[in-house]
Amino acid sequence: MGRILSRLDSLTGDTHESEERRSLPWLNQPSQIFRQTALIPSTVVEFRPQPRGVGPQKTSMVSRRLRAKPANDRLLATALLACGVIHLCVPAWCQAQASSPITSSGLNTTVTKSATTFEITGGTRPGNGPNLFHSFGEFGVPANHIANFLNDAGLPTVNILSRVTGGNPSNIFGTIQTMGFGTANLFVMNPAGIVFGPGASLNVGGAVTFTTADYLRLGDGARFNAIAGPQDTAISSAPVAAFGFLGSNPAAIIVQGSQLALAEGHAISLIGGNINIGNGMSPEDSAQAARLSAPGGQINLVATGSAGEVHTSSSTGHFSDPSLAGFTGLGSVSLSQGTTLRTSGNAAGRIVIRAGQFAMEDARLEAVSTSTTPGSVASAPASGDISIQAEEAALSHGATVLTSTVNGTAGNIAFEVGTLSSNVDHNATPFPGAESVTIASTSTGLGGPGSITIGGNGKTASDAVFMSNTQILTTVPHTAQPAVAPAHIDISAEHIELRNGTILKTDTTGGADAGSIALNVGTLYSEAGPQGRVLLSSSSNCGTGCVGGQAGDITIQGIPGITPAETHFYVPIVKPDSLPTVAITYQLARNIDLRGTDIRSEAVGNAPGGQVVVRAQSQIALTDATISVATQDFQIDGPKPSGELVRNQGFSRIDILAQDVTLKDSTIRADANVSDIGSCPLCLGGPSAGEIWFRVGNSFTADNSAIINSGKGRAQAGLTKIIGDHYFSFGAIWEPDYPDSPTRSITLNNSQITVESPHFGIPGYLRLRADHVTLNHSILNSQVNDVSNSRTLDGQLIDIPGAGERGRVIADGRDVQGSVLISAKTLDITGGGIIAPTTGSRIASRIELLADELTTHRGTGPGGTFDAPRVLDAADPTRVVLSSSSTGSGGAGRISIAGESVAMPEGTPYRPASSIQLDSTAIFTDTHSDALGGKIEMISRGPLVLHDTTVSATVTDVRPASAGLQEQGGNISLSAGSLLVQGGGLSALSRGTQTGGNSVMNVRGAVTVGDGAAISASNSGSANAGNVTINAGSAFLSQNASVTTESIHASGGNIFIQATDSIRLVNSRISTSVLGGPNSSGGNITLDPAVVTLQNSQVLAQAVQGTGGNIRIIAGTFLADQTSAVSASSEFGLNGNVSIQSPVSSLSGTLSTLPQRPLSAQPLLSQRCAAQATGQLSSLVVSGRDRLPAEPGGWLMSPLSMMPFEADDQGVRPIVSTNHDAVEHEETGAELAEEHPDSQPRSRVTTLRTGCRS
Repeated sequence: MGRILSRLDSLTGDTHESEERRSLPWLNQPSQIFRQTALIPSTVVEFRPQPRGVGPQKTSMVSRRLRAKPANDRLLATALLACGVIHLCVPAWCQAQASSPITSSGLNTTVTKSATTFEITGGTRPGNGPNLFHSFGEFGVPANHIANFLNDAGLPTVNILSRVTGGNPSNIFGTIQTMGFGTANLFVMNPAGIVFGPGASLNVGGAVTFTTADYLRLGDGARFNAIAGPQDTAISSAPVAAFGFLGSNPAAIIVQGSQLALAEGHAISLIGGNINIGNGMSPEDSAQAARLSAPGGQINLVATGSAGEVHTSSSTGHFSDPSLAGFTGLGSVSLSQGTTLRTSGNAAGRIVIRAGQFAMEDARLEAVSTSTTPGSVASAPASGDISIQAEEAALSHGATVLTSTVNGTAGNIAFEVGTLSSNVDHNATPFPGAESVTIASTSTGLGGPGSITIGGNGKTASDAVFMSNTQILTTVPHTAQPAVAPAHIDISAEHIELRNGTILKTDTTGGADAGSIALNVGTLYSEAGPQGRVLLSSSSNCGTGCVGGQAGDITIQGIPGITPAETHFYVPIVKPDSLPTVAITYQLARNIDLRGTDIRSEAVGNAPGGQVVVRAQSQIALTDATISVATQDFQIDGPKPSGELVRNQGFSRIDILAQDVTLKDSTIRADANVSDIGSCPLCLGGPSAGEIWFRVGNSFTADNSAIINSGKGRAQAGLTKIIGDHYFSFGAIWEPDYPDSPTRSITLNNSQITVESPHFGIPGYLRLRADHVTLNHSILNSQVNDVSNSRTLDGQLIDIPGAGERGRVIADGRDVQGSVLISAKTLDITGGGIIAPTTGSRIASRIELLADELTTHRGTGPGGTFDAPRVLDAADPTRVVLSSSSTGSGGAGRISIAGESVAMPEGTPYRPASSIQLDSTAIFTDTHSDALGGKIEMISRGPLVLHDTTVSATVTDVRPASAGLQEQGGNISLSAGSLLVQGGGLSALSRGTQTGGNSVMNVRGAVTVGDGAAISASNSGSANAGNVTINAGSAFLSQNASVTTESIHASGGNIFIQATDSIRLVNSRISTSVLGGPNSSGGNITLDPAVVTLQNSQVLAQAVQGTGGNIRIIAGTFLADQTSAVSASSEFGLNGNVSIQSPVSSLSGTLSTLPQRPLSAQPLLSQRCAAQATGQLSSLVVSGRDRLPAEPGGWLMSPLSMMPFEADDQGVRPIVSTNHDAVEHEETGAELAEEHPDSQPRSRVTTLRTGCRS
């Protein structure tokens, strides 16, 4: 049709009412003419023919070179055909060009007309062999007439070979039949063209071939030419081997509503120029769709466009697939208006199409095997293949390509094309409202479907594939035998676009495995539309009580040999400390952009899951997309219904690899479910929910997206990684002993990552490793519940209550305690948080935030996705929450904040961070039942800043089985270069029968606590409160803050604060208090700096009924103003002791601020020594070092202080001696020391010198 429409363009200027067209008189002929010649549908597609082997010209969209032609242009084309402008005609006119529709032109052919039958006898039979040759001047069969080839010689015949030499097309509107030839094959060759009308039919015992070739080449090299000549003497009995074309414009073959059918097992072949098959007008004046039927045989359509040969063989009646040689261009094949090509039968036959351009509009290719014979089992060879080769292929408006079977294996479907478009126009824009295109291979019985492949024509991959509202299906029914081989969908193209409800599905609903889906691409783009979302599904849905096959794998990656490939080197698992030696090569697509797309490899009903693999060199972008895998009620490493072992041990897996990965409004999900042990008696701990791997070279970004890894029932939770690449050659390594390499950046915005085991399964693991990690209003969740009571193969219980509470317990290579690990150079968290709760008997998961620099900030709302926001702190939804808490009998987990993780054996101490700065953050390891408390630790070699941040480790009661363990309460441990706590605070609280946790701060520099911050260790139950220990390197400053330990019914905890220089309290309180009975006591308080300063502050060790605690202050100087108090009292019991070991307790009873203007030092220094006046001494008391004081309020040591002295009635004078030991003089000048005679203040040294007067 390409040349037809091009010819029309030259005549009409591509306008509907051109002058040339109006000047053609035959346009005014009666409408009966157009009814007889109506062969083109309401729309037709124009192809621009191209040389064979030359790909289509590229545009920015790899655009289509297809153009719709209006209906009146198509009528013009029909009229031109009718008048012989392009050598095709219809009976009403062309019969007038010859005296008879069928005439002889030699080779002893005889044509006799009897009523409506043309009897064809005679012919030439070389050597009385199996080939019979006929020659016609004209060959046309009018409507309701018969052209009957009669075997008047009665000789065995294999092939009847006929030619038409008159130069006019053959118009077949009646019946062609053979009599007396048995299953002989019929060949009709007319280089001028062939037209089949609505009444055309066949009654031939063997195969039928209609061709517009110029010659037939026989197997021995002889030629049967379309033009009579001396070479006719060379014809032989050899079978036909090739169809030869000599010109650059072979004539067309057109089928208009014809019903061409053969007996079972034979072939229909149309080999010519352009081939157009559409509807025609029946004698009842209604549209009649064309039908070509070769049950169990073969249908061949070959459209040529230049000189060359079509090679084939017909010796057995079944053609081999035609092969093309020498062609520089091919023609077009167009099927439209309800056309059906069918090879369905007991065992379906093949359909073969070879063209430069191929179009199907509202047409159908069908090869269905209908045999229900029990012997036709699933292992039988496939039958009923459909093979299409073209530079361009276009399917639209309900076009269907189908192979199917009952008990055997359905045929395969192969498109070998340069470009394939389905339900899209020349700009790859979807046709609005077009009926779905279907390409399917199915089974309805014991058998299985065939595979569907779309690839290049003479090369590895197509240039482009465009699909809209298209279904590609290789589904397996519930009835299929488990041994049925999986059927696959494979598409290879430089560019693929899937739009508007396109579906690729290889699902199984029985015991047979689902097939795989492979998209080998350069670039991939998908997008939802009015007809729905794009779906790729390779799932197993067997249903309740059914043992299902394994879900298939879905792979989206590059094209071998065309797109980039990368080889990565890994450490072998069996040699974890060796160098990388395992090489794995990945085929990478260039870019992948999925929008409005769902990808599923799910198993439901006693079935193992599959995996989804997506790999690109540059970017993978998912927008409003879902990728999900699932396993249900299936034992790891167990056999499938077919008896084969499962792939990937039955683990589901999602593996996404690219330089950059972006998720927007998308969900990535891996699920497993073991409903109960009866559903899977061998499941032990259940299957794993699978693995989700993001291996990202540069950046990972998720916006309003969710990544969920969930193990329901007894199923285990899985593993989720966002990393640079694996450390080991196999990615499912659970523990972080040998960490994977980091990516550059991970950013989560209003997103959620969940790795959960909400019922009875072993927990999962979440690993994020990057140089820079940013969590913005996002949530990481590792929820667990009850233990599974799982056993090892030798029957040993490994997963029971208490397992992993204070030690490492391994089950099948996995720690029974889950973990969330973030390793980064910088970690920044705004809003949202990280939670690892337990609601049952399992210990909560660990949270490990290992970053060189970690900062948190208050958000503007709750974290999580926009559709499902999650409030983690009801009192303040905008705070960051870090929580590993327990609401069941399982212990709380551990939260560790330290430096960036590196490869280290288990148990190696964490590296310190350089900076930890937490703002508006809540950190919890709380328990609410009989469970051990969790531990909170932060390690920084630089500043540790807690601003408006609450750190809480709360416990209630402990299970009897855990009563003997140490550290039953939750402990808090901070280690830093400096510590600043502003607002919020630290709380280690016990509400039950176990001792509260301890809070320990080891700081090399200063510790500052202020703005209402509270550091506490309390017990509101019947046990003692924990202790608070603060080891400050230089100074401790508490301003408007408190450090407390409290107990309601038992003894308070101890407080120990140490600093090398000073402890200063301003409007603050340090207290240990108890309310309990007579056997309880307040905790002890110890302060040990160089200087203690109290300004409107209290140091209290008090009790109501028990004994007050002891207070011990060891300081070079103790300074307290009159509003401060130090007390160890008991309201109804004994007071505790206060011991202040300091040379100075008070100067004047009040501490004052130094004046802004200092005094002049010169007058004070004019007198170099002390003076004596009337027996009275003036003295200078110096304490401290021989330099400026270390801080304001400190003392200076006088050089004279090292000189001894003696006193008598003459006064005081120095003792000249080589012994420079000072003479100590004890006095008790401090009021607090007088109130507490047991105190032992430090001595002061007074050294006097005589010889000077005041």
